[in-house]
Amino acid sequence: MQFFNQKTFILLIPVLLAVLYYLCLLYTSDA
Repeated sequence: MQFFNQKTFILLIPVLLAVLYYLCLLYTSDA
């Protein structure tokens, strides 16, 4: 599990936030 290091975590957080933000936009536009 050494591949999942700090650099991967730093790159993964903005992606997850962007996906959550996109899903929130879709949900609010649907409702």
